[in-house]
Amino acid sequence: TICFLESAAWEAMQCDVIAYSVAVSACGGAEEWHKALCLLAQMFASGVEVDGTIRNAAITACEKVGKWAAALLLLSWACTGRSAIDVVACNGMVSACEKGAQWSSAVHLLSSVLPEEALAKPDVFTYSAAIAASSGARAWAAAVRLVRDMRRRRMEPGVL
Repeated sequence: TICFLESAAWEAMQCDVIAYSVAVSACGGAEEWHKALCLLAQMFASGVEVDGTIRNAAITACEKVGKWAAALLLLSWACTGRSAIDVVACNGMVSACEKGAQWSSAVHLLSSVLPEEALAKPDVFTYSAAIAASSGARAWAAAVRLVRDMRRRRMEPGVL
C-alpha cells in the first residue's frame, strides 16, 4: 500500500474519504506517520472532508512512534473543527505523550482538556497510558493521583 501511495497512479486517482482512510491507516501500520500527515494535507487540498476515523488513524500513526507533538497538533485541530474528540483520539494522544516521555502533557490532557469533551470520556486505557508515562518519569505523586481518580470513577487500575 505504501508503494502505491508513492506511485503516479495514486496522484491520478480521484480519492474519496474511504480511499484516504485506508491509506492513512496503512501509513500508521507501517509507522510512516509523516506520510499519514501528508495525506491529511492532500485531503484538505482536494476538498475531501477529514472525519473522526481518519483523524484517529493519523493520531494513532503518530502515537506508534511517539510523535506526541504531531498528535497534539491533530488533537488541537480537532477541537476547532466539526468532528468531536472521542475516546480513541484521547487514548492515542495520551499514549503518544507516554511514548514521547511527556508525562506532564499526558496528565494535563487527562485532568483538564479531556473532561470538557462529552465524547472523550477517559477510560482504563487512557488512565493506564498516563500512569505509565508518570511512573516512567518517576513522577510518583502524579501516578498516585491518577490511580485515585480511576477509583473515584469506579475504574479498576490494571484491568485492561
